[in-house]
Amino acid sequence: MKFALGIVGALMVANFSLATMCPHPVDLVFLLDSSESFRTSGFEEAKTFVQNVVNYFTLGEDDTRVGVVTYSNIDAQVTRIKLNDNYTRVELLTGIRNIPYDRGHTFTGLGLDHVRNYSFLEENGRRSNTLDFLILLTDDEPEDSVSGPAQSVRDMGITVFAVGVGEESDISQATLETIAGDPSRVFRLTDHDFLVDDSHPRIIREAICDATQCPALTAPDNGALSTTATSYQTVVTFTCNTGYVLNGAVTATCTADITWTNPVPTCTPIQCPILTAPANGALSTTVTSYQTVVNFTCNTGYVLNGTTNTTCQADGTWDNPVPTCTPANLCEPHPCDNNATCRLLGSTFECSCDVGLVGDGFNCSVVQCHVLTAPVNGALSPTGRRQYQDVVTFTCNPGYSLVGTASLTCLLNGTWSASPPTCNRKAPIPLCGALTAL
Repeated sequence: MKFALGIVGALMVANFSLATMCPHPVDLVFLLDSSESFRTSGFEEAKTFVQNVVNYFTLGEDDTRVGVVTYSNIDAQVTRIKLNDNYTRVELLTGIRNIPYDRGHTFTGLGLDHVRNYSFLEENGRRSNTLDFLILLTDDEPEDSVSGPAQSVRDMGITVFAVGVGEESDISQATLETIAGDPSRVFRLTDHDFLVDDSHPRIIREAICDATQCPALTAPDNGALSTTATSYQTVVTFTCNTGYVLNGAVTATCTADITWTNPVPTCTPIQCPILTAPANGALSTTVTSYQTVVNFTCNTGYVLNGTTNTTCQADGTWDNPVPTCTPANLCEPHPCDNNATCRLLGSTFECSCDVGLVGDGFNCSVVQCHVLTAPVNGALSPTGRRQYQDVVTFTCNPGYSLVGTASLTCLLNGTWSASPPTCNRKAPIPLCGALTAL
């Protein structure tokens, strides 16, 4: 009955969802204990276990290849299926089911030697571009030494999983660890009945699939990686964003010991040439990395000739040259009153009002003379307040004569050119006496 269940179960599992299958190709060999301790029913369950594990892998010449070896007596190490046997999934499962039971002794060390000497040879299907795995299934202590043979198998780069069936008294933990070389690759089933429970093959599948994976890589800051794949022999290429340069190896390869050949590199900003501040000026920063913006200023009394900033570009050059600082013309733009003249005095300037104007040079007004009054018995023209260079003319009434200057001019200092004149009465014309006749 269990035989029938094994065939039916294997064929059903052959059609399960691909989502549960390990996508990474491996060379997978099973080494089955065919000794008396397993008994016929236990050996049939062991073959069901192998079928269930196999069904978690994509099979094919370029996918996972499977081999099966049985061992028992000194001369009973037999290759039942080679890695390069040409088979379909159903043919493989049927071939596993048809493996005969030997009922011999437990020479596990000789079984390991057989695997090393025959199963994992290139002529028998071993590939150089996939990882190699051996699953040893036993329920009894070996009758020979396993330490050396197991180490020799592992020295070939083969990852070994040891599955022990039974209690510690049947097969010790120490023996299983000696075979596997790592406690994490030891699995114990306390009874043969557990061999047909699919949860254990699933755990084996996960362990093998995980063992083909290097740790996940993350892209370097300001960079990227070509793939997130982590399986054996995956080559990841690293690149940096525009304006950044890669420091380290450009690629990393996942190796057989599930480590990357190189660490993730770093991406550092491209550096532009160091800038110096313009003479009589300053710059805002001495940083020279990609996208840095440097601002330029000039000292007091100097003006900037050129662009006020420059940016470090992706090609390692600045987009603008360093400007110059030249002495400033403090009279430009004109800082004085519109009616004043600006004159440079070293690092400062002076504003002077134009001729005829008074003020501090920033505010200028026209020079004015005081208001003149007409002389008594006279008049002046024009009247009112007068400005620089205005002329006022004086006249006297009839019968009066002008004494002084008839015209006065408003001078630059705000005074008149002379004192105002006066009007004096003219002397009377003398009258002649009456004429007498001769």
